Amino acid sequence: MFMGIIFFFANSISAIILIVKEKGITDYEKIDQINNENKIGVSINNDILIAYYFLIASTIIYAILIIPLIWLIPMTLKTKRLAFNFEKRTGFGIWVLLFGGVFGLISGILLMTNRIENYK
Repeated sequence: MFMGIIFFFANSISAIILIVKEKGITDYEKIDQINNENKIGVSINNDILIAYYFLIASTIIYAILIIPLIWLIPMTLKTKRLAFNFEKRTGFGIWVLLFGGVFGLISGILLMTNRIENYK
């Protein structure tokens, strides 16, 4: 029982640290160019927007349990930011896949397949 609680909190803390510290950007010039174009004309990635909606549903389902909200709310907000600005976040997609709740599998796959060409 005690080991289970320690494992649970260790996973929770590692998920939060990964969300806060992950910086997986590789091609800075191309990303800056796309993000500057997005400021002029709004560009949205519909796949990431779908992942965002799934994470909202998962957050609402897990609202009964208070502790999962510690990592579900920051993951949901980060996913919303990714819908408008491109960043390569494969590691973040894996964490969403593992800790995203009910719809984490779908959201995680959509986040891992995020490409710069999907921003229209």
